[in-house]
Amino acid sequence: MTPEPSEPSVNRRVAVVPVVVGVALLVVFAVVLTVVVTLAAASTNEEPAIPVAASSSSAPSLAPRAPEPESTVVAPAGESSGNECVDFTREVASLDIESVLVAQSDREEVAIEFSLTAPFDQNSSQLGIYAETADGERAYQFLVELDDGEIDEVSAYELYRDDSDSLDTDDAEVDGSTVRFLIPRSIGKKLGDDWSWFGFSAAGESTIDTCPGTPDAPEYLIFGR
Repeated sequence: MTPEPSEPSVNRRVAVVPVVVGVALLVVFAVVLTVVVTLAAASTNEEPAIPVAASSSSAPSLAPRAPEPESTVVAPAGESSGNECVDFTREVASLDIESVLVAQSDREEVAIEFSLTAPFDQNSSQLGIYAETADGERAYQFLVELDDGEIDEVSAYELYRDDSDSLDTDDAEVDGSTVRFLIPRSIGKKLGDDWSWFGFSAAGESTIDTCPGTPDAPEYLIFGR
């Protein structure tokens, strides 16, 4: 009896290859699926990060801000010039300058007039002019001192030479909230032409108001005839 011939081995190997490839694909898919599931679970359990700006421990406590009060300062009624300063008013409670007028006659006398927003309400106060020559060689402080609203003393002080002169109080007067005083020719002629100046009010050793500018930053006007 003749035995049946066996199948060629090459056919069996060809049949096995698709099976091996399929198994390998299933393994890879299972590994990928496991990784995806693990990452999804981890992201679900992890607490979301809190931004620093939103953290209650780092956020500053904001107290309610009070509204800023409206300014009560009143703008000047006119424009300043070389011989007149027109000031902002209601800047200070007392000795508030409304305007300062300076006039120099042909005889070189200097007439000064201060107008305040209200009559004097302090026991002792001063009104004055700071004046400086065009070349900067001389600087003066012309001052009228008042006590209980009455003229007490008028003086001219030359700063760079530390020289002080008492002036005639008869040439000074108080009329309500207006004060006038006179600088004589002997001093006025030393100012020359185009001298600069500003006015100020003071109490004790403190400057209260200036015209123009502020006590911390006075501004200068140039007087010209």
